[in-house]
Amino acid sequence: MKTLSFLAAIFVSLFLSSCSNDVPVSPTETQHGGISLNIDRVHKPDNVVSVTAYLTRENFDTLSGSLNLLSDTTADITFNDVAAGGWHLKVDAADEQNTVVYTGESDVNILADITTQVYLTLEPTGNGYGNIYIFVNWGVPANTNWIDYEYNPMISPSMIPDGPIALFHPKVMYDDGIYKMWVTSVYYSAVSNVWYAISNDGKNWQLGNNGAVLNYGNTNVWDSHAVESGPVIKDENGYKMYYLGFADEYGYWNIGLATSPDGINWTKYPNPVVYADPMEYQIDPNDVIKIDETYYLYYTVRQYPYYEIRLATSTDGINFVKYSDNPIMIANENWEGSGVAVPSIIFENNQYKMIYMNATGEGLGLAYSLDGINWSKNPENPFFRLTEVHNDWCYKVAYPFWRKFNGQYRIYYTGSTDGNYVSGIGMIYK
Repeated sequence: MKTLSFLAAIFVSLFLSSCSNDVPVSPTETQHGGISLNIDRVHKPDNVVSVTAYLTRENFDTLSGSLNLLSDTTADITFNDVAAGGWHLKVDAADEQNTVVYTGESDVNILADITTQVYLTLEPTGNGYGNIYIFVNWGVPANTNWIDYEYNPMISPSMIPDGPIALFHPKVMYDDGIYKMWVTSVYYSAVSNVWYAISNDGKNWQLGNNGAVLNYGNTNVWDSHAVESGPVIKDENGYKMYYLGFADEYGYWNIGLATSPDGINWTKYPNPVVYADPMEYQIDPNDVIKIDETYYLYYTVRQYPYYEIRLATSTDGINFVKYSDNPIMIANENWEGSGVAVPSIIFENNQYKMIYMNATGEGLGLAYSLDGINWSKNPENPFFRLTEVHNDWCYKVAYPFWRKFNGQYRIYYTGSTDGNYVSGIGMIYK
């Protein structure tokens, strides 16, 4: 797995913006604020021993601050009494000879009387002297302002006519003016199929009246025991669903493809499009995005009790190639336990953003990437914890799926409600 070497979090007491064409404001007319850069020592490259940050602006003195990562007891570079308005931020990382080995820059806009936190990721582009890509998660940090919907669960097993014990894997799309959800209905002995629901607001759901829309296969086929809802993508040829299927719950889990003209009537491809193997014994498709005619299919490998995140790509949505440097993410932080799983991806502002769960369903994490392959984890993870669910309605937060609908981030998830793994579908938002 490729690793990201350098991560910096900026805790900003004033809002940062990507605009660079603000009209300069004279010092006598300006209010003031402050910026504090917090450097993550753990993820820095080995050859970096110091970091220097510069703030420049026309008609203002240049502001600078430095941090020695070997000797300083703090991990902060703080700028106080900064004039509100547009500034240019430049960050240099130097080695023991004080030679700058990485550098990066970005425009920021400081607004008076606004307190927020913004994360800035500095990612080396290669060995030796090189650039640092700077990209910002604009707005409040991930670990604030997420709200668990007060009427969770929105969908419970009792809403399904044939009496399942659990609902898993919600996948949601806003399409043709309505919210559409595909969700797994689970029965005893791990038998499962896929149901379809619609909503005008993404909160109050109505299940289809025609039963399951995707069923397990006939005897002696690869998905004869169970099918589980996977990510759905819509393009000029209709809907594609990449679903989990198996003939034996203790055997191989493979990834299949089903297509549909309307999201309700599905036709399966006869064989899996991504096969499990001895090194990837059970695989679970979690999200798919299409960027520049390439499909990125993110999936979890389950080698119980261990979980990790992997990637396969395709140019036609049918023939997939597993990424040669898999896995793209593993558990390496204490809160993650024995695994990371169920990635869900959005792409905005030329940046990939991932949420994922830990192995035990006790929290959700956030990560960033410039290419969808190499990821930097949010230093404030987990950004949402089980303890934050409304009225303690569940004891696990699992199978997250997020999208941005009409300017609002929503994460649909599975919440287990008792020791028999009875579960329903909930939502958090901000």
